[in-house]
Amino acid sequence: MMKPFILILIFLFLGTQTSFSQTTKGISKTSSETASGGPRTALVIGNARYTTAPLKNPVNDARAISSTLKELGFQVTLLEDAGQKKMKRAIDKFGRTIRDGGVGLFYFSGHGMQVDGRNYLIPVDAQVDVEEDVEYESVEAGRVLAKMKAANNGMNLVILDACRNNPFARSFRSASKGLATLNAPSGTFIAYATSPGSVASDGTGDNGLYTGELIKHMKTPRLKLEEVFKRVRSSVQIKSDNKQVPWDASSLTGDFFFVPPQEQLEQQGATVSLSQSSASVEAPKTIRADESAWKDIENSEDTEDFRFFLEEFSESPLAKTARFKLKRLERKQAKNQKANQNMQEEFSKRKLAEIITTPGTVFDVKTGLFWEKYIYPGKMTWHMAKSYCAGLTKANLDNWILPSKTQLRNLAENTEIFGESWEDTHFWSSTNYADSTQAWFINYFNNTVSHNYKDTKSHVRCVSDSKEVTKNFDSKTTTVPKMEKEEAKATKMTQCAKWSDCNMIEEYDERLYCKKLVGNKDCYEIIN
Repeated sequence: MMKPFILILIFLFLGTQTSFSQTTKGISKTSSETASGGPRTALVIGNARYTTAPLKNPVNDARAISSTLKELGFQVTLLEDAGQKKMKRAIDKFGRTIRDGGVGLFYFSGHGMQVDGRNYLIPVDAQVDVEEDVEYESVEAGRVLAKMKAANNGMNLVILDACRNNPFARSFRSASKGLATLNAPSGTFIAYATSPGSVASDGTGDNGLYTGELIKHMKTPRLKLEEVFKRVRSSVQIKSDNKQVPWDASSLTGDFFFVPPQEQLEQQGATVSLSQSSASVEAPKTIRADESAWKDIENSEDTEDFRFFLEEFSESPLAKTARFKLKRLERKQAKNQKANQNMQEEFSKRKLAEIITTPGTVFDVKTGLFWEKYIYPGKMTWHMAKSYCAGLTKANLDNWILPSKTQLRNLAENTEIFGESWEDTHFWSSTNYADSTQAWFINYFNNTVSHNYKDTKSHVRCVSDSKEVTKNFDSKTTTVPKMEKEEAKATKMTQCAKWSDCNMIEEYDERLYCKKLVGNKDCYEIIN
């Protein structure tokens, strides 16, 4: 009786063990599927053609990684030698795409650096002269992590082969090497080509050392993500003689396989078949990438938004609308630019006309020069004359100078513009005689040119170049102020009210000169 009873117990025990084993195996499979299932999306960037410190392998690395990821079932966007704007837009688009779920992978190969503990990926068009430029000329690695966190898609991988020497180190106060560690959001795996604060080799072959080993081990079947990067680290350390030690940080809660085990592939195939059979019952609700991008830019006033959309989605049903909006914005910008140019020209003319009619100055239309209408009543030495002209601010002009000998000679043929007769009047010019202690002067009484020592005294009449005035005015003016005639008149009267009465001046010569400058009975200027 005992033998049959013992056999029954053994049979029951074995049956229980088999059932337990199958249950455990099923749990493992489900966990693996949860972490690795869903769409696989990758953004791959390789930057090599830098103006400063170009690199050999990043573009080759990016192409090789892109090809490998496609073989492993990823939908890949590849950028080569990208500028800052293109990198940022591609990262933003990547962030929108992974909102659909699944696994997101970001790979960057090129120059990267840390500044104040923050990591920056360097575009090929970066213009970095000092350390403070990095933030504005580069793309912060944290931008990628922020997009991944916002997508909440479950699992993301970041691979940075960007720990090469800082190409701008000479202009930096603190030349930190390599990259700093990043805080990985939940469900994120971050891999570095070398340990924090160290630099990686660009490689001597077609690919960098790190990327070459990564491609080899990614294709190995049945390896979990962590095991892949352990093998990469071991291979790189051996081949670099321990000079380069790859690093990683993880906050993953599930397993991921680049090449899943066969049993997982079978289960995923069954899931696909099930979803296809139920497609007729309920169609999946998905938003195309071009539709998502269009929602972001459809109300934009920036032509670059639509150019980028057409570049990325040239075959989209929305491309025709994008081209229409782009042309409309370009026409609008051209129209506004022309209108602004016309306003600037009109304002310049108004300003010049206002200066020409200012009391105390005379405009010579033949030469385009402004002259003082009235000469200073006294005489000055040559050096005093130059200082006097340099300090004038008549007609709101600040470029008064002592005229040259040629300018004074030309004026001799047009003295009637001053409306007065000149008798025994001779004027300093700014032109030196052969001996630097003397300068040329013009005698308008007998129309002769002569020279005299600079410490002697002569009359002064200052000049200003209208071409220089309008050139300076146009370059400084960015907006056209609106001032009606009554407002202009009120402003002028306010200025006049601030000027003192000539009779209050103690010095006789200055008081005489003040009275000579009267533009009307209530408004006159006092010489400084």
